[in-house]
Amino acid sequence: WGSREKYKKWIEKHREEREHADDKADEDT
Repeated sequence: WGSREKYKKWIEKHREEREHADDKADEDT
């Protein structure tokens, strides 16, 4: 169970970084 919580946190963090990256890409265009 502990690893699952860690996994969920990692996914959320990764998704946020992904969204920020998309925003930067839009600005460059």
